[in-house]
Amino acid sequence: MLGEGCAALVMYNAGFGLGFEAFGKLGKRFGGDVRGAFEHFITILTTRGWGDFKLKEFDEGSETYRVAVRSSYGEDLRPPGKGACHFLRGLLAGALQQAALLRGRDVKLHCVELSCVTKGDKHCEFLVLPVDRATAYYSPPSSSGVGSATSSSK
Repeated sequence: MLGEGCAALVMYNAGFGLGFEAFGKLGKRFGGDVRGAFEHFITILTTRGWGDFKLKEFDEGSETYRVAVRSSYGEDLRPPGKGACHFLRGLLAGALQQAALLRGRDVKLHCVELSCVTKGDKHCEFLVLPVDRATAYYSPPSSSGVGSATSSSK
């Protein structure tokens, strides 16, 4: 019913909303330790069976964050050649957007999937960064109107 791009957007936004709300509740419990709260957040995701999440980069100064995930639901999807973890992209972006707000930062964040098991990669890797820098990671839209993430950017 939904086109590929619309379905991806719906999943991303659903994940974003959940990540934003969940991290808002969790982040306040950590009394300003945003990194500790985020590490706890991804530990919860791992123990709940959403995948094996590992924090690779956490740079509050540049608002750049990198998370690797193994054993996610993406491994069950396997559509050939395309990233499929739109919900997880949104979830991470939403959580880290809330983290930025809790620190008083006025920045809009976006998550790019740099690698995905559905594209034949060994694991999924997500990069969350300000929207104005995220555009460098996307190829121009195809004839369907959907751009794709490129790991070769930057």
